[in-house]
Amino acid sequence: MFNRKLGAFAYWRAGKPGIKKLKEAMKEMGTDSKSTAIVGDQVFTDIWCGHNAGMLTIMTEPICNRDQFVTKIKRPLEKLIMSLYFRRHGNELR
Repeated sequence: MFNRKLGAFAYWRAGKPGIKKLKEAMKEMGTDSKSTAIVGDQVFTDIWCGHNAGMLTIMTEPICNRDQFVTKIKRPLEKLIMSLYFRRHGNELR
């Protein structure tokens, strides 16, 4: 996976938005939520998980244009949420 080339941690099937695996990862890295960021392309899993853990969240575009069935169902609602966010806050993410 791309994360190995970057020397970054990545966990598959992390159970997001639950934070159990996230806490395990931070323990393994020797960090805490104030010094760790989560990067992801899904509002209801990655971003919500990071928010629940009190972390900096970084929203990206999907790296693949094929989604699993459940993700395909969530994408339109994620787009709506993001458009409402940008309408309220401009193009600046916080």
